[in-house]
Amino acid sequence: MEFSKFFQDQTFYQSIQRIVMKLELSAGKERELFPLLVTSAVSGEGKTMVALAFSMIIAIKSNQRCLLVDGNWNKPQMHKWFNLKQEFTITEYLENPLRLVQPSGIDNLDILVAPPEAAIRQSDFIYSQDAFKLNENFKCAVETLLKEYKITLFDSSAVTTQSKQILDPLFLSSLMESVIMVIMAVKTQKHIVKRALFSLESFNKNIQAVCNNRSNWFYRPSKNK
Repeated sequence: MEFSKFFQDQTFYQSIQRIVMKLELSAGKERELFPLLVTSAVSGEGKTMVALAFSMIIAIKSNQRCLLVDGNWNKPQMHKWFNLKQEFTITEYLENPLRLVQPSGIDNLDILVAPPEAAIRQSDFIYSQDAFKLNENFKCAVETLLKEYKITLFDSSAVTTQSKQILDPLFLSSLMESVIMVIMAVKTQKHIVKRALFSLESFNKNIQAVCNNRSNWFYRPSKNK
């Protein structure tokens, strides 16, 4: 897929730049901004594109290594955007995630893709009583990643996805310093957005921004919602 589209669309690019700047100013010295989770109320709202744009902009302006993790195991996309391999099992992922990190081709930005669909289907962790064990092992994997990368962003599945969650976005949010929720104007009903925010705030109080990808992109701290 072509990354130049991010930079050719000046309205989108400049809006994301402003949001990144405001997020950094909001965090300031009071709290950490990363690790940061990008999620949405429902699927199809553009959260993966926002996660990509955020990570690319932060990597370009930063002198530190950044990591983007595909935590959407239901519908992973990062391997497609960056043309990366998914050649490992879930056990390999959980035991040594750093070994599976791949360069994105963008300076300072590395990628950890989701496990391949076949590995997920074959795993004893999935759709079983071992789902709790998956969460605990994933927590350990995240801790390993954070020792190596100070700037880490996670994409996840939608909060209110009706299908069985493989990697629960609410659980992921509990491991993060900050959460960004992306909504699509007009499409997503207000009560669904409120329900998603309420669910997220049960796990993470630091919802840094809500971005709207149909009209102007904007920064909106959760305390002002």
